[in-house]
Amino acid sequence: MIPLLSRRRFAGKRSWLTLLKVSLAIVLVFYIALPLVYHFFPTVPRHLVFLPFLRWPRGVSFTQPELSGLAAARNFYVTTTDGVRLGVWHILPGRYASSVSADITDPAVFESQLSSGVPIIFYNHGNSGSRAGPHRVELYKVLRRIGYHVVCFDYRGYADSSPVPPSETGVVADSRFMYSWLRQRAGRSPIIVWGHSLGTGVTSHMVADLCREGDPPTALVLESPFNNIQEEVSNHKLASIYRKMPGFRWLILDPLIAHDMAFESDRHIANVTVPILIMHAEDDLIIPYELAVKLHRAALHHHPADRITFETFEARYHYGHKYICRSPRLPDIVRDFVNKSILWHNQ
Repeated sequence: MIPLLSRRRFAGKRSWLTLLKVSLAIVLVFYIALPLVYHFFPTVPRHLVFLPFLRWPRGVSFTQPELSGLAAARNFYVTTTDGVRLGVWHILPGRYASSVSADITDPAVFESQLSSGVPIIFYNHGNSGSRAGPHRVELYKVLRRIGYHVVCFDYRGYADSSPVPPSETGVVADSRFMYSWLRQRAGRSPIIVWGHSLGTGVTSHMVADLCREGDPPTALVLESPFNNIQEEVSNHKLASIYRKMPGFRWLILDPLIAHDMAFESDRHIANVTVPILIMHAEDDLIIPYELAVKLHRAALHHHPADRITFETFEARYHYGHKYICRSPRLPDIVRDFVNKSILWHNQ
């Protein structure tokens, strides 16, 4: 009996020691090893911010946008001044779609429409996925029904664009190149720059640069934006286990600045001289609504209130981070904002 009890006590101690070792290993991995890898290897935070490896949906034929439900749309490629190839879609407004044969491939047919005076939405998507993301295609369809052109593209490192590691400087340069491409073909047609999620960081930076240089678009739309990437990362659910750690800023936030991923929209918005529309859902679990409020306050600090529009979508509608495009209010919001922006631009 006594040897049996001893064996049981020994087995219990061994199990307890094993559990302790496993717990220590988990702590070492999650609270020491992973943060240090994140801090010292720039590829890690870059992949976590941009998520270019998440190539959803699978099996997209970018050369055939009609297979994504976009008739009268053209796929093409441009090469930037630094040699990056960008995949692009141009989606015609609904009013013109019926007059263009589905098998038309002549670029001149599409490009000639850009200078017709119809507003052009230049769309910059968020991280992960591609220009063919389902919620993005939903938005394109809403915008074309309103009567606008949509031009959307994939940054470097995404989809069928060049497999170059993205950075803030790189994706802003890609957006800037596409804007210049559009400007050369748009004539007097209004260009409304639209960013979603991480794309709001891209467009805020890019449009601020354009405004400083005297080549502003007609307006800027920021859908589901953050004020700056450091606050976005600090508030992200993945950072919750590290937020109260000593050295959190040095370990997790400082690399974002050091490795060209600052995305300081609250700073750039001071130099945006065109009308701005900010839209955010209260139940956004990716980018908290409060960060859009902070961005709105930053905009009001630098610009007259009549040039800044802030639209809130209540949590009861469950639009979250991606589906403001499903709001019945959206067409009227966008149409009114674009019309007012055109009048302001032409004064």
